[in-house]
Amino acid sequence: MTFFKPLKKNDQITVIAPSRPILHLQKDIQKSMARLKKEGFRLIMGRNIHKKNFYAAGTVQERIDDFQNAFNDSKTRLVLCATGGSSSNQLLGEIDFTDIKKYPKLLVGYSDNTTLLLAMYSQTGMAVFHGPDMAEYFHLNTKAKKCFLEILGGKIRKYNYPKKMNVIRSGTADGILLGGNLTSFIALLGTKYSPDYKNAVLFWEEVGESPAAIHFKLQQFKLSGHMKHLAGMIIGHLSEYEDKKYPEDFRKIDDIILEVAGEYTFPIIKVDYFGHNIDDFLTFPIGAKTHIDTQKFLFTVENPVNKKISHES
Repeated sequence: MTFFKPLKKNDQITVIAPSRPILHLQKDIQKSMARLKKEGFRLIMGRNIHKKNFYAAGTVQERIDDFQNAFNDSKTRLVLCATGGSSSNQLLGEIDFTDIKKYPKLLVGYSDNTTLLLAMYSQTGMAVFHGPDMAEYFHLNTKAKKCFLEILGGKIRKYNYPKKMNVIRSGTADGILLGGNLTSFIALLGTKYSPDYKNAVLFWEEVGESPAAIHFKLQQFKLSGHMKHLAGMIIGHLSEYEDKKYPEDFRKIDDIILEVAGEYTFPIIKVDYFGHNIDDFLTFPIGAKTHIDTQKFLFTVENPVNKKISHES
């Protein structure tokens, strides 16, 4: 795992929009930028961040330029995604991962940008961070903001997440933390950008999907052959988890996951502190060594941001 120098005051954060346009999120982004500036960071925005190309924040080339420029900029310490959407996978075939690997940066995003996070991890081996984007940073509560700053600031070598969890299946697990938005990492299956899930602790969240749709996607992950290799699973916040068309078809997620993963033995927990539409969104380092112990209600990760190093390795 690549270790990073910590984010510290006066460091530069570059905000990019790899997915949807930010036209309707200007106020939230400005508030978040003001908050981060108040906390001591310097903020700049990608040259093309205000572009709009239907449902994307500019053409593929415009978004690629901002992505590559952010990583090539020696002054930038953190590359922060502005928001999610449904078009970040358009960039994958155009990113020069060999070039990016020369200039390791902290990269934070979630939702549709799960595709970028996992592609970065699978192609470069660098840890990346599943966390709140710029449009949501202003809305974080004190605990979530502290988690973001403590992990990216390298203030804690091992991060212990809250013990409040619903244990769906008990046990212990040690593995590599991988995952993000369910729809997004399912879409990568069968491509070279999908990571190796062997001995992974898979975490996932979803928004606006019915129990039937989530069951469908979990079954697809199982059919891909990856589920049997997992060390553990963490289910996050399921925003708008309902069936609006057929409300009588509602089914608890516990029952669904135990049916899909019933033949395996890895531990499964449900927490509510990562995902869409919550202010208690804690940051997860993808690629980090992870430990789960349901008897002790432990969920711990090794922080890839280490203030003891003097350079990225």
